[in-house]
Amino acid sequence: MVRGIGERLEELDFVERRVTLLVPPFGVNTAAAYRALDELRNEGRGRHDRNDLTEAAERVMPELALWRAEFERVTGSDVVLAGSGSTLFVEGTRADHGLEGVEELRIAEVGAMLLDAVTVPKEVGEPKGL
Repeated sequence: MVRGIGERLEELDFVERRVTLLVPPFGVNTAAAYRALDELRNEGRGRHDRNDLTEAAERVMPELALWRAEFERVTGSDVVLAGSGSTLFVEGTRADHGLEGVEELRIAEVGAMLLDAVTVPKEVGEPKGL
């Protein structure tokens, strides 16, 4: 678990999870997202069940809200922002959402990658030589 502005790390117990990632064709500047979060908090806003940076990232990159809404529509699931953006995810694989074999989601003529991901235990995921 990451707390603060990423400077405090807390190790969590391993839980196997399968998720579908949506990678929009743009990034969100992390510093700008945190500045936007400060502004939102000053307005009494900026709280989210899963990621407080959701509204802030969408303030920085308004098109992120369009991708989140479309991903939610297609999967019928709650969409969560990963980190400060722009990657979004839903619980379950593409196949779980009826998207087996679908490699991208499109809005108009613009595509965003869809990927399946699974968590791995620390022992498996640790880089060698560290």
